Order: sequence, then structure tokens, then C-alpha cells
Amino acid sequence: MGNNICASKIFIMGFAFKGEPETSDMRFSTTIDLVNYLKPFCSKLYGYDAVVSKEKIESLGYETVPYRKDLKMRT
Repeated sequence: MGNNICASKIFIMGFAFKGEPETSDMRFSTTIDLVNYLKPFCSKLYGYDAVVSKEKIESLGYETVPYRKDLKMRT
């Protein structure tokens, strides 16, 4: 509580529209709405999706990072 969102590192997981069946389709994805909302408030926004390519996510202007259970965000 009381944390400044601008100073926070935010990791978004899951850009695809649906998971069953797996698809890289991001049309109508609510994640895109969320990251577009957060982007003006946060300078450290990272993303990952198991089926959407790194290039496709980065073409939207978001930095990608590989997912690992011990993930530590870059500063």
C-alpha cells in the first residue's frame, strides 16, 4: 500500500486473446487494453506470452523478458 506505480516494475503475462485452443491471436485481448492504460504511468513495463512471438509483442512497444520462476526484472 502506498507504492508509487511510476516507480514499480510491472510484468504482464499473457497477451493472446484466448488459451483454448492455444493461439497467438491478440485481437480483442483485454491485456492490450490493460498495458495501454498502464504505459503512461509506468516506465518499467515488461511482457511475456508463451505463444505470441517476442517480435509481435515488441512491435506494440512493450519490452519482453523470458519467463522463469526466479525472474528478476532488469533495472
